[in-house]
Amino acid sequence: MCWNRYFYWFMGLLVGVSLLAGGGYFGARSLMVVETESPHDFQNTIELINVEAKKLDWKVPKIYRLCDSLKKDGYEIRPVAVVELCKPEYAATLLSHDATRLVSSFMPCRISVYERSDGSVVVSRMNTGLVSRLFRGRVAEVMAVATEETQTLIDRILAARSGGAAESETLPTLSHG
Repeated sequence: MCWNRYFYWFMGLLVGVSLLAGGGYFGARSLMVVETESPHDFQNTIELINVEAKKLDWKVPKIYRLCDSLKKDGYEIRPVAVVELCKPEYAATLLSHDATRLVSSFMPCRISVYERSDGSVVVSRMNTGLVSRLFRGRVAEVMAVATEETQTLIDRILAARSGGAAESETLPTLSHG
């Protein structure tokens, strides 16, 4: 009889740990990446990111059109682009000190824009607000401010009327890397 009690206790513990681990695995993925549906088409979303980034004093050094790059290798995929964002002030703050250079692998910031099979357009980015909590001091401060500004940029895109960037705006060179 004692054996049965331990067996059920162990099985309950095993099931609980399995559910916790599975929930953590699948939950972590949705916590690490933030997705927002854009009310604009693919190209206008990219153009609006560029325009709004400039308004917030961010640079857009490069836009990678992954769909074009893969097309060169014979693969047809729906539109996907990765937009690099950089605020030189923040980058210099983190890259000027040996102790904070470890986050250079997160730089520059990136926003992905992609089109789903149903035609909807998604703006996707790393949840830097969550990641910033893993750090302290200067890194946490800079990442928190950058996260806030990036979210402001995305909020402005969502609120913008269709029509894309002004004709006078010049987009950065598109890379097919």
